Amino acid sequence: MFLGRRVAAIIPAFNEERHIAGVLANMPDFVDHMIVIDDKSTDQTVKVVSELVDPRIVLICQPSNQGLGSALVSGYKQALALQADVVVVMAGDDQMDPGYLPALLEPICTGSADVTKGNRFSSRASLRTMPTNRIIGSLVLTWLTRLASGYSQLQDSQNGYVAISTRALRMVSLASLAHGYSVENAMLIELGRIRARLVDVPIPARYGTETSKMRLARDGPAILGTILLGVAKRVGRLDRRRRGKRPVRL
Repeated sequence: MFLGRRVAAIIPAFNEERHIAGVLANMPDFVDHMIVIDDKSTDQTVKVVSELVDPRIVLICQPSNQGLGSALVSGYKQALALQADVVVVMAGDDQMDPGYLPALLEPICTGSADVTKGNRFSSRASLRTMPTNRIIGSLVLTWLTRLASGYSQLQDSQNGYVAISTRALRMVSLASLAHGYSVENAMLIELGRIRARLVDVPIPARYGTETSKMRLARDGPAILGTILLGVAKRVGRLDRRRRGKRPVRL
């Protein structure tokens, strides 16, 4: 537990036999549950996780390769079933430094935020570790996601290092989340809809031997489509609000 709150870490994994054991071994003791969602890996990911001895590990095997969004939804549902108070998402490829978990969890556990999101753009030193194409793409998508979600303070929409209170998570329409890499944007749009309090947390980018599975040509149109649909829905909600029909508020 962290500050009296039960913490569940969701770890989506697809072909992460080289990294997953290290991710789980380095998880801090205050994390109560480590929910690994294997997205029908074709390597030894499931075998590696199954052989680890840690009662905190919960392994969920997707029946088919369904994408990041579907894996996260499975993890969120399991975290709710385990009665966690806070859920944090950590990549199975070891891109997310567990040393920053307290910084993500504290605003939620102390009641000053409903969701916290890592921000890689908080320092020039962090930017130097990021490929130029990732910087440009993330900045453009962040600006568009601000319009769709209403979070004008949002700095890094594509950062998957995020923590959410289960109180907020229960109000999110998990069925509306995208199956692929646009899940980050879809979640922010949903959180904006319920007017959850968001706090950015400075966390440097970390890249090692992992290979990104996201492909701009394949995943870019889906992400853009999710954001534009979110903009349209938000415009509709603002119009209804002006006419006296107020939205749900957390």
